[in-house]
Amino acid sequence: MSASFHIFDKVLSPKEFSEHTYVNEHFEGLKTGQDFVKSWLNDKQFFDQKTSGSTGKPTIHTISRKNILASARRTAESLKLQPEMRALVCINMGYIGGKMMLARGLHFNWQLNLAPPASFANTSRIPEGSFDFAAMVPMQIENLLRSEEGIQLLNRIKKIIVGGAAMGKHLISRIQSLDSEIYATYGMTETVSHIALQRLNGPDREEAFHILSGVEHGLDDRNCLRLKADVTNNEWIQTSDVVEMQGVHGFRILGRADNIINTGGVKISAEMLEEKIAPLISAYTDAFSISSLPDDLLGEKIVLVCSPVLKSKNQIPEILKASLQRFELPKAILEMEIPRTPSGKVDRAGLRAKLHEEENH
Repeated sequence: MSASFHIFDKVLSPKEFSEHTYVNEHFEGLKTGQDFVKSWLNDKQFFDQKTSGSTGKPTIHTISRKNILASARRTAESLKLQPEMRALVCINMGYIGGKMMLARGLHFNWQLNLAPPASFANTSRIPEGSFDFAAMVPMQIENLLRSEEGIQLLNRIKKIIVGGAAMGKHLISRIQSLDSEIYATYGMTETVSHIALQRLNGPDREEAFHILSGVEHGLDDRNCLRLKADVTNNEWIQTSDVVEMQGVHGFRILGRADNIINTGGVKISAEMLEEKIAPLISAYTDAFSISSLPDDLLGEKIVLVCSPVLKSKNQIPEILKASLQRFELPKAILEMEIPRTPSGKVDRAGLRAKLHEEENH
């Protein structure tokens, strides 16, 4: 049995899927997924993928076929995934997570059921029956939990990996009653998808990520995680994630060392966003800074913090909306004294701590 693609009530072979012409502009990443499958079938050995910014400024990273297969096998081993399973592919195939769903299916001869990433507003677009495996982002989980039909869909999937952004505590509490096994993933383009997992629900729920077998790890002098494995060509990859080790192979993420905000899977540089905002609001505030707060839906939400000397605060949202992209817009505008270092720079760690303190009171 070879892999099969089930899409829009059609059952296609991998070759038929890669060559089929779809006129559907609402299926994000579909064309990229087709191109990936075509290249895979043609035995392409190297693939270019844009990084998300986990290890620095986003760049194009070249991934080998060998590394993709190593990642697919590691996932299958850690989650006990079998050949000829039925999987739901419902994340954007333009990203590494979506491409890895295709690669796993092609390698293990899965039945791949494709659904548009944005289709969760209408669960009738999702194929019937149960699924052995799926990958989602937190926003999809959140949307499905809003309806009985969505909850039923989640319960039709045996194992779900969730990535792209962190899941908030409130969202984690809401998945405890689900039948599915749900795992948070930790990884990046440079590690060819995830290299650590955390069970989020059920009797085997974990309080920290556990690093998968065959992955070496260490910390730099900032306590930022670094990683080495076959998927990195046995070269060390340095992240900007500050972690607290839990035992030998476990860790908790404490935050970022480089002021990158991961909001709904989109990574925003606080400094770069401040540069865009500065000329827009200079007439309305004497001082401001971009920071973030935890968010159940987005993982992190962007917050615009202004000094107490603020003029016409109610005009700022419309000004920003006219000039910023949707994912750059602050979800909250707060007035407070901005903490600074002895040299006068914004004390970003101090500001985050202050925001968290205010949020919890």
